[in-house]
Amino acid sequence: MNTDTGTAHGGAALAPHAHRMTLWGAPDAARFPPLCPNCGKAAANSLRLAKAFRRASGSDTPDSTVVLSVTVPFCDACIARHRAEVRSPGLASTLLSSFSSGDMFGAVGCAAAAVFTGYHALDELLQGRWSHFGVFAGLTALFGLIARFQGRQAWHDTEHARIPAPTRVAQAFDYGDNAPAPFESPKYDCTMRDERFAAAFKALNREREFVTGSPAALADTHQAHRQTWIIGIVVAALALYFLVRDHLKS
Repeated sequence: MNTDTGTAHGGAALAPHAHRMTLWGAPDAARFPPLCPNCGKAAANSLRLAKAFRRASGSDTPDSTVVLSVTVPFCDACIARHRAEVRSPGLASTLLSSFSSGDMFGAVGCAAAAVFTGYHALDELLQGRWSHFGVFAGLTALFGLIARFQGRQAWHDTEHARIPAPTRVAQAFDYGDNAPAPFESPKYDCTMRDERFAAAFKALNREREFVTGSPAALADTHQAHRQTWIIGIVVAALALYFLVRDHLKS
């Protein structure tokens, strides 16, 4: 199966297709029929669609951005049309995007430190000063590991900056964020352009469908409410305990 990178539009509303469905879980857990969501024809290959979603932290920390991706079947003709339309960022833009969070500067600094200590380690080795070589070699390894870890983390955290603008083909199957309300199970909305694909997709994912008012939906809501009450009672009990303790000490 041929897999290519699709497109996304973080934070945008779902594409207004006539066929819509709400499912439990994450988009990549859905089952897809071997049909193209853009034209309904048989699909042997696929596109990897990615979307960025901004999630509010609800505290003093900055909002986070997550990327959700899913591999969706497409016919060869629609894949070719997508590839002709997509405008992926160039090499310079790709590299610069990794510095958008600022964390990559720390990785570069550690890499520079690793080069510096590595140079001195080599110099000490050539002069036979083994104890000095050991110190510089250890520092080189330490700085190198820090640079690698921080660089990988910065690259992952800025993934959303490298997602190209959506093409019409890639929007044939669109999906929303699955961030749940507190203590609720994750679920997301998706829309589909082609009627035949939508019918087959709904049949394959009927057991995953979220239906308002269904026993599963009511049970999930009741569980969320119960956990909210438990947390509230625990917090209130702790607050009352410290209030009484401080009162007795005074």
